Amino acid sequence: MAVSLLAGCGSGNKSGGADTAPAAETKTEAAATEAQAEAAADTQAEAGQPAGEVIHMKLAHYAAVDHPGGVAAQAFADAVKERTGGGIEIEVYPNNELGAPDEMLEQNIMGVVDMTLGTQALWTSTPRSSPRL
Repeated sequence: MAVSLLAGCGSGNKSGGADTAPAAETKTEAAATEAQAEAAADTQAEAGQPAGEVIHMKLAHYAAVDHPGGVAAQAFADAVKERTGGGIEIEVYPNNELGAPDEMLEQNIMGVVDMTLGTQALWTSTPRSSPRL
């Protein structure tokens, strides 16, 4: 997971005059936001998606919202939205909201759900000869 921190150190102006650091940070933040929007537009163009159209995806998993797996799933969804400038939005369905793990896997295979977080029990309980796999 990537974390970004911004720290304002000021200009070192001790005379009590106006500090210009916030304006510089705002310009830097605006440039970063513009660069993200351009990257999102490029990604959309490469995928053959019309500019400005949002892709909605579903991520289903077994974990509670406050479980590390649930926290990671939401962080992933937030990071994708941020890095694509809102071009891709992932709706997270925690706590087996869309069914038991084997049902979520089946929905994933059928294209109803775009992504799932599988469990070890799921992989060991599904026969290798299953037509679903």
